[in-house]
Parts: sequence; structure tokens; C-alpha cells
Amino acid sequence: MTDNTSTYPDFGLIETILWEQGSYFLLPLHFERLEKSAVFFGFRYDKKPLLQSLEKNSHIFNPEEKYRVR
Repeated sequence: MTDNTSTYPDFGLIETILWEQGSYFLLPLHFERLEKSAVFFGFRYDKKPLLQSLEKNSHIFNPEEKYRVR
């Protein structure tokens, strides 16, 4: 039997960001919200690998389309 005394069930943080016209819409606000949530729930937060991943993945997007990125 496991003693589960955690206030929060197992979960992760997720952010949904709009990519359109060659950039991520309101990206600084998304990172601000993600960081606040990470601090609140005790998650490690490192913005650099997140930015690298977003940049890497944006190269496959069609600039004429809109995408929801999570």
C-alpha cells in the first residue's frame, strides 16, 4: 500500500500556444504563466530548453497556417 500524502495528484504542466504568421503569439506571457505555475506546484523550470524546442519545431510549420502548440 502506498502512502499518498501529496496535496496534488500526479500531473504535469502544459501550455497551449498559438503559432501564426511566423511566430508564437504572446510567448512572453505564456512563459510567465508557466513559470508561476511551476513555482506554485514545485516543478523545476528552465526556459532555455523550452525556447530551443519551440524554435526547432517551428521550422516544420507552414507560414501560411496557424498551429496550436503544446
